[in-house]
Amino acid sequence: MVLALAALNTGNNLIFVIFSAALATLVVSEFLSNINLSRLHLQMQLPDVINARQEFPSMINLGNQKRWVSSFSIDVEGQGRGWNLASAVSQRKVIFSQRRHAHFPYLAAGKRSYQRVPIQLDRRGQYSQPEITISSRFPFGFVKKSRLISIGQDLIVLPEVNPPGEFLELLPLLNGALESHYRGPGSDLYSIRDYLPRDNARFLDWKATAKTGRLQLREFTREDDRQCCFVFDNIFEGFRESDRPGFEKAVTLCANAARHFHQMGIEIRLATPETSTTFSRSHDGLLAILKTLALIETSPANPYSFRDVSGEIAFKVLFTSHRRGTIPTSVWNSSQVFYMNEL
Repeated sequence: MVLALAALNTGNNLIFVIFSAALATLVVSEFLSNINLSRLHLQMQLPDVINARQEFPSMINLGNQKRWVSSFSIDVEGQGRGWNLASAVSQRKVIFSQRRHAHFPYLAAGKRSYQRVPIQLDRRGQYSQPEITISSRFPFGFVKKSRLISIGQDLIVLPEVNPPGEFLELLPLLNGALESHYRGPGSDLYSIRDYLPRDNARFLDWKATAKTGRLQLREFTREDDRQCCFVFDNIFEGFRESDRPGFEKAVTLCANAARHFHQMGIEIRLATPETSTTFSRSHDGLLAILKTLALIETSPANPYSFRDVSGEIAFKVLFTSHRRGTIPTSVWNSSQVFYMNEL
């Protein structure tokens, strides 16, 4: 109506020509955009598990299934806004955030193109990518056309690997407690002490004997059955978000302690109020522990009684929400205890 009034008022038929050309351009743009995004097949190659804050490559594979027509200027974009610190860790999170991750300037008919996209996820937990967006401003850049492609990818992000400087504060405590819990025949030196008549003379240390003037005996750590049980008490009474940093710190320390003892060749397992793993020295055993810690969340159930691990013979590393003085004596005497509220 505005165009008709302007044309009749001025008697200028050129306005109709300009308007019809603009409408034709929009129609052609819509038609070519739909053809450009049609019959595109996208695949993603992701690892099963990764560590938090560790950059890893993902492969985006885009194929043009059209027989005669090429596609131009295709963007691959994520869905969702990522992870919110105030939300629960157990909430499902998206792998690709809401931004452009890959750009394919030209894709010939019947061809495929690959792009390696580095990704870094900052938080542990379960990530998923149900859909991903492909978009384009082809041919004129007037309108951005997009469509969703179903992906259905899942990824578990393990607790982050701490740098050595931060974790070294914890290692002397755990190593010393473990060595004192197990003493026996082995290859690692445990201590040097005075020789007693009941001792085996073949373990005499002659260098230490010459220095002190008294017979000195070498003691070794026991290697055949060294076991460590990690106990993670995730039950909180009246959990507040102010408790979250201590809880997350405990998860990270427990995961890195498990990694360290696995490298030492010690049999390890994880026990929580909800589940437990079996003792193992294998990589699969370590991976089962790390996956459990990646998905663990606080629970408001009744306080953990430690009944499941009170009779455990193995040395225990306990991370608990309990206060000092509330741990059963049977557990305290054979454990290295870390209190989440003090972390």
